[in-house]
Amino acid sequence: MGYCRVYDEQRAALKNDPSPEKWIAATIEECIKQGFLVQYLTEHRTEVEKVMLEMYSPKYVDDAERKTETIMKEIGFARRCGVPDEQIKQELIREHNMTTTYAQRCLDYKPSANTVMAL
Repeated sequence: MGYCRVYDEQRAALKNDPSPEKWIAATIEECIKQGFLVQYLTEHRTEVEKVMLEMYSPKYVDDAERKTETIMKEIGFARRCGVPDEQIKQELIREHNMTTTYAQRCLDYKPSANTVMAL
């Protein structure tokens, strides 16, 4: 949890800097300084930076958003066609290689009033 808090603080502090490399490096430095995941971050710093950069690259974000949008559209369409949720869940597992838990979370998802989804 400490890592997540530091990460949020660093992103907020460097919000005007479009380069994720800076806030990722700052997060790792601050976590080590504060004693969070010191051994792991020290031994695997390059790997952590690489994974975080890939996770926040525009391509990764675009792909993830596109996949989420597709899945939510599929669920909505299937429901409008009267397909039972259990059958939808089995299709999500099969077609998108999801775990049962994640497929159920997709079915249970209810966007808040502030959520904007492109349809």
